[in-house]
Amino acid sequence: MSGAAIPAAARLVGRRLLAAVPVLAAVTFGVFALAAASPFDPVQQYAGAAGLGASQETLDQLRANLALDGPFPQRWWEWLTSAVRGDLGVGSPSRRPSANGSAGRSCCAPRASASP
Repeated sequence: MSGAAIPAAARLVGRRLLAAVPVLAAVTFGVFALAAASPFDPVQQYAGAAGLGASQETLDQLRANLALDGPFPQRWWEWLTSAVRGDLGVGSPSRRPSANGSAGRSCCAPRASASP
């Protein structure tokens, strides 16, 4: 392999990575826009059956705890800057950080069961 081929390949990879940044930003913005336009309330979904009888004050407090009380461009920007830092939020079933939620778990490993 010649010495000139390596820098050319590195430039190509660099250009492709730089081109991927605005595409990923646009895709995540689009997903946030679709979620904001959805008729479903994520707080009601998160609260489940308990949320059906909850007061508006309780739902507003949960909305604030989940950082869903701001406008969607602000929520998207906060999520994006956190994701760049490696903070992908907390998974709702496990309540553990999403970035390491599947660490140490194999896709094919059997799970321990509480039933006999």
